[in-house]
Amino acid sequence: MVSINYRFINQNNKRYMRFISRIDKIGYKIFNKNKNRIDYSSVKSVAILQLAHIGDFILTLPFANLLHQKISSKIIFVVNSTNALLAKKCSFIDDVIEVDAPYFARNKNNNNLFSFVKQLSKINADLIFDLRGDIRNLISVYFASKYKYLVGYAEGGCGFLLSKRLDYPWHGHISETFNKLLLEFDINENPIDYWNKDNIPYIDCRLKLPKNYLLIHISTAAQARQWPIENFIELIKKVSKYIHVIVLGVKNDLTPAQFADIKYIPNTTVLIGKTNLLESIDIVRKSSYFLGLESAFVHIAALLGKRVVGIYSGTTNKLRWGPFSLYPDQIIIIKNKPSCSGEDGCGKLNCINNICMMQINIDRVFQAVNEMIEKN
Repeated sequence: MVSINYRFINQNNKRYMRFISRIDKIGYKIFNKNKNRIDYSSVKSVAILQLAHIGDFILTLPFANLLHQKISSKIIFVVNSTNALLAKKCSFIDDVIEVDAPYFARNKNNNNLFSFVKQLSKINADLIFDLRGDIRNLISVYFASKYKYLVGYAEGGCGFLLSKRLDYPWHGHISETFNKLLLEFDINENPIDYWNKDNIPYIDCRLKLPKNYLLIHISTAAQARQWPIENFIELIKKVSKYIHVIVLGVKNDLTPAQFADIKYIPNTTVLIGKTNLLESIDIVRKSSYFLGLESAFVHIAALLGKRVVGIYSGTTNKLRWGPFSLYPDQIIIIKNKPSCSGEDGCGKLNCINNICMMQINIDRVFQAVNEMIEKN
């Protein structure tokens, strides 16, 4: 029996974990023959399975760029419809297949299982690499997609379905899970060394913007990672006295009164709800500095080479999920670590108390912004 240190879904549910363990015990006895033998020289197409959110996709880009430079195989990205808008503009991605997994949908109306299976059936590649080691991904792809080899991690369960199981990197940055595939192709180089900030896709926002400004992005997809909007308002009032501030975010995250408060702060431009994703990236690209929460945009800003202040929650480990750094002192992460967050973060998307964010005061963030600007 293969020994598995499980992670991901319902890890604290003992009944669930016993069930998965029993499935694996049977599965490894039946399927665990002639595994881990892959002729990589015969692989003409590689499909990268990344069905999660924008931030997860952005973190894969340096890896995909290096893979494209080092192997002649066709690089296919399997992503959700939002990430497909970005992937289709990346020159190092040869083909994009849109797959909206219902279990990653933040909009619960996007929950069509039949459509999901139909989308998966479009995948036809010599090798499929699942970045997450997610049991839901493995089962879905195993039955719905066409491939010669399925490579990934067993720690989510049903690893016996894999053609080759990679050793999951429990420590270090999350990008180590991507880099394991590079090693399979004998690529032992740092993707950041090959990264060019112009690789981030964007569309010209066609707005008249100041030459020097701080971009503040006030939104994040998870409530547990949200810093109070009132704190942002007070911070913008302080910062805008000496540098122009442009504000991006999701309009639904603010009340009408809060929106009005920000709108009438001097030396501030509010673009909340006025740009699409690719146009918003262009506004980040043209900025001098970036301040934001733990979201896709903090990763986008970092890979664009901007100096970044990120306000992180206790839900994740900042060393694991922090943005890439392209040069020394580029990134400042502000984070509290209450006892409830544990060693690697509590993993919550919603939190009643939200104390890890509530305890980060305005002066602390203001000081970090000053430090960031002084470094330039």
